[in-house]
Amino acid sequence: MPSSSSSRGIAAGLALALLRSLGIRPLNWLIIFVVDLFRALPPLVIIVLIYFGLPSADLSPSGFVSTWLSLAFVLMAFSEEIFWAGITSVAQGPVGGRALDRPVVRPDPDERRAAAGSAG
Repeated sequence: MPSSSSSRGIAAGLALALLRSLGIRPLNWLIIFVVDLFRALPPLVIIVLIYFGLPSADLSPSGFVSTWLSLAFVLMAFSEEIFWAGITSVAQGPVGGRALDRPVVRPDPDERRAAAGSAG
């Protein structure tokens, strides 16, 4: 394999988080299902499923490839959740909104005056 499973897993997790930020509901459901599945299953179970399950589809990965793929899938799932949390934590205000191309929400000056008057 030309690169490590960690770099591929992180890149795939970032790609899934960016796809999820598009807001396409069926795609979001699919991403959430895949991420929850790979976060819930132990890596050893995924290794066994890949190593013994793929030969039924005429693919016979070696033990190394099965392990590499399973660790990449697990890291993809966890890194997608981390990237998704980072994306959703950015406020939709002027700074964060421009950074993520979200609508800018300006505070209403009347609300600020009312809040300042009631605080005293």
